[in-house]
Amino acid sequence: MKKTIALFLSLCLLLSGLSLGAVVEPRAAALSSSVQTAGKAGAEKGEKAVCDKPAYCPYCSEIHTGFWGFFVKVLHRIAYGFCKLFRIEVTRGRMKFSEITIDAGIETPFQFLHMSDTHLALCDKRDDEKKQELSKKRLSGFPHALRMLDDAGEKAAELNSFIVHTGDLIDFVSEKNLDTARAFTSKNDVFACAGNHEYSLYVWDDIDETTRRESLKDKVQSAFTNDIRFSVRLEHGVELIAIDNGYHRIEQWQLDRLKEEVAKGYPIILCLHAPLYTPDIYDYTVEVFGKPMWMMSVPDALMDKSDEGDYLAQKEDAVTHEAYELITHCDAVKAILAGHMHYDYVSQVTPTLKQYVVNTESGNIVSVR
Repeated sequence: MKKTIALFLSLCLLLSGLSLGAVVEPRAAALSSSVQTAGKAGAEKGEKAVCDKPAYCPYCSEIHTGFWGFFVKVLHRIAYGFCKLFRIEVTRGRMKFSEITIDAGIETPFQFLHMSDTHLALCDKRDDEKKQELSKKRLSGFPHALRMLDDAGEKAAELNSFIVHTGDLIDFVSEKNLDTARAFTSKNDVFACAGNHEYSLYVWDDIDETTRRESLKDKVQSAFTNDIRFSVRLEHGVELIAIDNGYHRIEQWQLDRLKEEVAKGYPIILCLHAPLYTPDIYDYTVEVFGKPMWMMSVPDALMDKSDEGDYLAQKEDAVTHEAYELITHCDAVKAILAGHMHYDYVSQVTPTLKQYVVNTESGNIVSVR
């Protein structure tokens, strides 16, 4: 009988594509609570649940449309039913956790989870057709976004701590994205900064970035529980400072506030979207992308491999340079947490200062001591 069940389960997994790259662990199975929460919220308003077509399947976080999509979804329901029955969890598309330690010289250690660049790309009929088409295209690039939120929430609960999200929680501004982000930040203790996508209407549109940000600032901020442009959180004698540098620059008012916080004398963990330029991360991006991309304070002399658009987007101004100098010469700054690059990287900013960049599907369990 057990062989028959195992054979049937394997067939379901094979037919639905779950067997490709799947890894299983003997842990209790759990459905996507983020999907369920957002789905219920939408249902109360008479909308389709988040997991309905063409968005994510709640069992694998992939996208299924049409007749074959319906068939695959049914197979997933059966397969996951067996997984739940036999306490097996399919871990494909799950957040990959690593552990890092930051020495802040404090008496009472604490932990939290760092994640970044979830890129929720959800949309419904409350937005225009152009945005609905954009959603269909962008979903394929971030197929496990809802699952990442679920996994992060579960890990934070396990740690009995909070989540630091360093930007691009949403891929573009839509009602569904903001609803889902709001559900995540309401359900969990989330400390966040803005990324370059938080104020994006259609992703890489031609609207001036600062103009667009000003027009959308209040609408986007309503989905978060802290000010995502500049916030300070004091934990066990350590200041976590979230600064919006999503457009690769620091503004004067942000620099002034940073100076005020530095003067208080607390050890600081900086939470940024765009990582600071360092020679090692510069070399890596040129090797991977063929040009320096997505860093703050890249020297002009090293931007010769960039096209005009990338150069203008990253060009350092005087205020940003002053902020860079302050951060890299300040003994109070004990670590920098960032995202934006869509890969994992540990960068040495100075001999005593490290910068931890996380991927879209990675999370760092940060121990501060």
